[in-house]
Amino acid sequence: MRYAVTGAFELMTPAAVRAELVRNVQSKRYLSERIAPAALEELAQVLNVQDERPVVELMVDVPTVRDLDDYFVLVSAIAVDADVLVSGDDDLLVLSQLLERPRILDPAAFVAELQTLGYADP
Repeated sequence: MRYAVTGAFELMTPAAVRAELVRNVQSKRYLSERIAPAALEELAQVLNVQDERPVVELMVDVPTVRDLDDYFVLVSAIAVDADVLVSGDDDLLVLSQLLERPRILDPAAFVAELQTLGYADP
């Protein structure tokens, strides 16, 4: 998030993903113990001000996604012509070798790439 605030990249987060994030943090004890309500609210506000482009029905070849919830995330990334989809979700990460675009990276690999491109740790 700190990199997005500095302008290192444009963050696009669909409303459904934002809602899922809030719901998971609030309902999962291991997350709610680590993320304070004020921090969650601040994160949700940052995500809400980001670009929300409409997702249209796409007639594209999309690899089979093991988790149907991830299908929406993948199609959303394709719809906005994202360069990179950042996710720690194994069901999405396994697709990284099947797609040229968007590239699917886990958060650590994405931060490492930003640093390689010369973006200092904010």
